[in-house]
Amino acid sequence: MKKQTGFTLVELFVAVAVLGILMVAVVPEMRMTILNNQVTSKANGLIRALNYARNESVVRGGSASIVIKAINGGDDWSAGWEVIVDNFVERAFDFDDQIVITASDDAGYVRYSRGQAGLKTPLLFTVCYQSEDFKVLGRRIEIEYTGRVNLRDSAYDCGA
Repeated sequence: MKKQTGFTLVELFVAVAVLGILMVAVVPEMRMTILNNQVTSKANGLIRALNYARNESVVRGGSASIVIKAINGGDDWSAGWEVIVDNFVERAFDFDDQIVITASDDAGYVRYSRGQAGLKTPLLFTVCYQSEDFKVLGRRIEIEYTGRVNLRDSAYDCGA
């Protein structure tokens, strides 16, 4: 008679129970990682657009702007923005998510003239995920008065 090999029913139940416990621990952390990546991606998109507008103003020797696409006006950049060079929309960015971008000083646009932003004080953009369920760290982007764009804080506490 051949010896049978395989798993017993008890071993199978133990394996499923261990897998269930691991899933309970891993799934929320995976959700946080995805949300952090979305915040980072949106912040990087804004940085790219600002650098593109600045670069185009230098290359073309004129002015370039990045303009808010807010429906309600104000300083909420969450719906997206447009990069305008020589009165022509070069690039447009549209968003529909829970990530909120706000600017200090109620700035509705940033205008570059030959690479210079001409700001009196640095302009700060705050990128945060809005949810009561998850605490995701945001990002802060700074535009210096000269026009240079920096990631000022990559772990900004949006709740503070």
